[in-house]
Amino acid sequence: MKIINSTFALAVLAISTINHQLSMARAQGTAFTYQGQLNSGGNPANGSFDLTFTLFNANATGVAIAGPVTNSTIAVSNGLFTTVIDFGASIATGTGSNWLEIAVRASGGGAFSTLAPRQQLTPTPYAITAENLASVVENNTITPGNNNTVGGGYGNFSLGGAAVVAGGGDNYSTAIYSTVSGGYFNSAGGIYATVGGGYEDIANGQYATVAGGSYNIASQTDATISGGDHNTNSANYSTISGGQGNSTAGTGYATVCGGALNVANGFGATVAGGELNLASGAWSFAAGNEAQALHQGSFVWADSSGGFASTAINQFAVHANGGAHFVTGSAGLTLGSSGQYYAPGGQENLRIVRGVFSATGSLIVGSGFTVAHPSTGVYTITFTTSFPSAPAANATADSGGGNARVAMTDGVTASVLTIRVMSISSSPANTDAPVHFIAMGPQ
Repeated sequence: MKIINSTFALAVLAISTINHQLSMARAQGTAFTYQGQLNSGGNPANGSFDLTFTLFNANATGVAIAGPVTNSTIAVSNGLFTTVIDFGASIATGTGSNWLEIAVRASGGGAFSTLAPRQQLTPTPYAITAENLASVVENNTITPGNNNTVGGGYGNFSLGGAAVVAGGGDNYSTAIYSTVSGGYFNSAGGIYATVGGGYEDIANGQYATVAGGSYNIASQTDATISGGDHNTNSANYSTISGGQGNSTAGTGYATVCGGALNVANGFGATVAGGELNLASGAWSFAAGNEAQALHQGSFVWADSSGGFASTAINQFAVHANGGAHFVTGSAGLTLGSSGQYYAPGGQENLRIVRGVFSATGSLIVGSGFTVAHPSTGVYTITFTTSFPSAPAANATADSGGGNARVAMTDGVTASVLTIRVMSISSSPANTDAPVHFIAMGPQ
């Protein structure tokens, strides 16, 4: 309420004063209530009076922006009266100060006496329920009495206790303390659930969160989807960071970091990304393309060939058709159940070719080479892939039932190894025998 005092001369009365109160607290419309006190000759007036009200943009002269509005036959009792003034939308949309000019006469005729000075009307009273604020909640639905809120937008529903829909369109916040910040066709149906925005996202698990994206569903306690498209989080305390068509299920604490069409349904299982990966073992890990970590504690990485799965619990399995490259520095690499096998770090990067062939030069064991037998006791090994330089080589001949024989290298190049076998007797000579050999050189 704003109290305004004005002094005026009334033609049919002595000098009189009017105290008036302006009230625009209203639910709808642009009318406001004007309350005043009319005195005549220093005493409260009684009877019937006509009042006119005109709104100006200045406190003197200026331009009339509304009115005059004439209210006739206003009853005054013991100096007090109440009337309603309606200037239409003129003051409901005003942004600056306006000035109210009042004129009065006794009912039934005669000239109006204009009061001076004009009374200032600031935007504050008539902005309390300004007409243009009605559009903020237009066509939105709020359950009354439960501290629900709709901040704006269109077609939104805030139906739970202390539920909030901040904006957007056709969003639903239906559980206690649930929130939809915006977007379109989103729903927060779990207690303390949140949807940050996006399109057709659903958070209906307790404390569940969908930050954005489209067609995402977080249906379990503390389930989180950070974004993406068509992701489904159906495990407690689990997370999908984004991507498309990813899902979690099972007993909880699963994670899909991204990618497409990945599934983490083991307890504490993780899919780091990629496509069509599955982590179904508890505490398992899968990444790459079509990697399947099926066993508890298994770690599986699959290359673009896909279709690679674990075969035992606590297994580290890598499918890498292009080879595996480990850089360990001087610490080397330990293998085995207790680290009993040790590959020291060093400068050499060795390639090994080894095998066994018969006395006639037929392959028995090995790969990466071919064997020729050009003459007695002479065998020529040709490497399928040449070494960058001549490898180190060694050969051993079978004894052949007690017959002493020796195998020796008889020339080594990057692509060919020649081996000669001789009998050990008083008259050494070339002889045929099965041979074991090994060649080691740089990659």
